[in-house]
Amino acid sequence: MKAVRFHDYGGIEVLRYEDVDRPSPGPGEVLVQVAGTAFNPVDIWFRLGFLHDIYPVTFPQTIGLDMAGTVVEQGEASRRRQSARRSSDSCP
Repeated sequence: MKAVRFHDYGGIEVLRYEDVDRPSPGPGEVLVQVAGTAFNPVDIWFRLGFLHDIYPVTFPQTIGLDMAGTVVEQGEASRRRQSARRSSDSCP
């Protein structure tokens, strides 16, 4: 799959459109096939490092917090019990 990520704090020059491994949901998590995302100013603040004292990130970091899509896989003990359920969320 593809993702826009950054490997260090900085301006738009640190953004990279990359191939990444498909994640597997852990306990209590779900995997969502993303249909759409939104841009928020907080995405810029994370990339610039303005929030590193409050919310440190691990590099590489995938940009974007808001999304909508369909739950396609569930981890063990997930509270969401249905696959193929539409979802929208903000991801930390």
